[in-house]
Amino acid sequence: MRKVVFPILLMICAMSSKAQSLAAPSSENSGIAVFEGDIKNVPDGTVVNFWFPENGDYIGEAVAKVVKGKFTFKKKINENAKYLITLGEDQKELAFLAALGTTKFTGDSADCSHWRVDNDNPMVVEENAFRNRKKAIKEEYQKMVKLKEMKGEDVSEDPLAEDRFYANSMFDFMKDRPYSPFYKKELIRLRFSSPFQRNTPEKSEFEKKRRELCLKIPFSEVTEFKSLFGGRVPNVGDKIKDFTLYDHDGKEHHLEEFGNNNKYLLMEFCSKEDKELMKSRPESVLEDLYKNYSNYLDIVTINCDVKEAWMSGKLPRDKWNEWNDYNNSLFVRMNYSTIFRYVFISPENKIIGFGNSDDLKDKVKRHFAFVK
Repeated sequence: MRKVVFPILLMICAMSSKAQSLAAPSSENSGIAVFEGDIKNVPDGTVVNFWFPENGDYIGEAVAKVVKGKFTFKKKINENAKYLITLGEDQKELAFLAALGTTKFTGDSADCSHWRVDNDNPMVVEENAFRNRKKAIKEEYQKMVKLKEMKGEDVSEDPLAEDRFYANSMFDFMKDRPYSPFYKKELIRLRFSSPFQRNTPEKSEFEKKRRELCLKIPFSEVTEFKSLFGGRVPNVGDKIKDFTLYDHDGKEHHLEEFGNNNKYLLMEFCSKEDKELMKSRPESVLEDLYKNYSNYLDIVTINCDVKEAWMSGKLPRDKWNEWNDYNNSLFVRMNYSTIFRYVFISPENKIIGFGNSDDLKDKVKRHFAFVK
């Protein structure tokens, strides 16, 4: 949030040399960018303020005035940073990601928080793609209704009809798109605004499509989406649920393979592509278990990377069992735990405990009495 707010008179005069110098971020991705506004219903002479990040705060300066609905200015920016635009002393703000080249602002009111931003920043492009698609879906629905009316078909009001049309259209749009904050937002929206009645073929198809979209959820965000799947969280004492998994050679495996061998099982969920996750991985604990206690327990790492990464051969491999379900291992995690990375399983294939990277060493000694 902005920490410094300048009165109009001060902004119109001139900003301090300090603020001017701070406006030039030092980065290999920095450069001169052009900002253009084409705004309706904004009085001539309205001051446009540009705010740039500095040490956790935002520093602002007056950069232009609106003349006949237009303004333009140039600034040196870091294309990876987030900037703000405000008008005059108004506290409403437009937050946006900048890009080298030209950024265009369009809108039809003095509330800049609702303006549209267009530039070459990939995140801005993706946001606009979703925005454009939402608008198109609404227009398509209206055309469909008018066409039915022209044909004399019954178009009696159904409060959920448009929502169902939106859901199916958005599914078709999202299925080939990469995961992004906008993908995530829409995925959650589709979960909590289901316009389909329970126990119907349409509802079943809706759930099938939604689960297909969920396969793109990255390992680090699975916990956030626990509510997307519902159902009871597994507890200590539950029997393990089996899944079809594959090793590095493409050979099919099942968790049930570990049953009835009088050994305990340590199940790990791991994403080799997640560098931050790998930094916290207790490699020494796992290596010690594999080297010194293989007569008492098995280890299976459920690799949660996408199929392409798993099959590329570029990710490091473990010495013990490491399997992937070719579906981001999302549903395997959802049927065990979205909170813990490690599941302790008895020789009878029952869950006896859960653990994370920071407490694995202690949990191993607690649940595996043979470990010294």
